[in-house]
Amino acid sequence: MTVSPDTLIVIPAYNEALSVERVISSVKSEGWDCLVVDDGSKDDTRDVALRAGSIVVSHSTNLGVGAALRTGYKFAVEHGYQRVVQCDADGQHRTTLIAELVQHARVENVDLVIGSRFRQSNAQSMIIPGHRRLVMRWLSWTIRKKAKITVLDTTSGFKCVSEPLLSEFAHSFPANFLGDTFEACLVAAASGYSVSEVPTPMDDRQHGQSSASPIKSIQYIARSFAAVMLGLTFKISPREKA
Repeated sequence: MTVSPDTLIVIPAYNEALSVERVISSVKSEGWDCLVVDDGSKDDTRDVALRAGSIVVSHSTNLGVGAALRTGYKFAVEHGYQRVVQCDADGQHRTTLIAELVQHARVENVDLVIGSRFRQSNAQSMIIPGHRRLVMRWLSWTIRKKAKITVLDTTSGFKCVSEPLLSEFAHSFPANFLGDTFEACLVAAASGYSVSEVPTPMDDRQHGQSSASPIKSIQYIARSFAAVMLGLTFKISPREKA
């Protein structure tokens, strides 16, 4: 698949000095433009990313992945990119699959393409703990009820966002947990933007650990439920019909 010069790979990173260099090297070796958003890291993430050859924008304090993505989206729009692919800094996302997300977005004219761990694939993927799978099933059910589409991997951070949705996300994108995944998907679909999934197996992180404990998962799902039921999700302009 041909690399698209109008696509920017955005890597949100917080204390990922041990893994971000390998991710950047892989992205750049395939010819993609790369931006690391250093979200107030306390380690050497920024310096490592710069040495690896990435453009770097830094937050002075840790604002969360949603805020880091909004910074990346703004940078992309301001510099004329037509789409952004989010790729995590911990090495879970296979950069060799970026081209498949971009290709699907271009050929099928899809505004939001989600790399899904749960769509049919013969490749081995990461193991998902039971409590997280339960949360994902509930979130999937909510999207199906509210937006009338089926999304299996509602918390995937591996996705491709294209114009005009890219500009909408650059203007207003949530910083709260799950806002960058579940809520963004729900809002995009409910506002008339096209959303689809492609199978993209993911690997276990090489360093650190997830913050999504069983107790936090219950808290997140409760907050998400309240936001959806009370209409407190973030707002974007409806998709204009072609």
